Amino acid sequence: MTPELHEQPTEEVVVLLKPGAVEYEDRFNEFAREHGFTIESRQEQVFDEETIRRFYPHAEEQYIEGMTDYFLREPTVALVVKGNGVLATCMRLKRHVRGILKLGHPETGLHSSDSADEATREKDALGL
Repeated sequence: MTPELHEQPTEEVVVLLKPGAVEYEDRFNEFAREHGFTIESRQEQVFDEETIRRFYPHAEEQYIEGMTDYFLREPTVALVVKGNGVLATCMRLKRHVRGILKLGHPETGLHSSDSADEATREKDALGL
């Protein structure tokens, strides 16, 4: 008797390529394909203060002020990435990118959802 194979459920994550990292979009897309992930949607926009407040609803006022100047520099690319194991893989990638780009907080270059619930909330906040 052959044991049943159990597939991991497909996950979704919101990835932001923030100012300072947008130029790496092609490399990220290649990384996603290599890991069997798909880009379900893509949106490019300048994050104004209202968008930042929707996306980071629990952030303190001082953080919002710093983020506003940062995000107004250039458009941010928001991606919805789907695949098995995408949450954990993108979290590892986020830490790696921060190390490579040597960006400080809040200029981290890359954001990825921490959980499925957070991905849902972030998609709603951005209208994805």
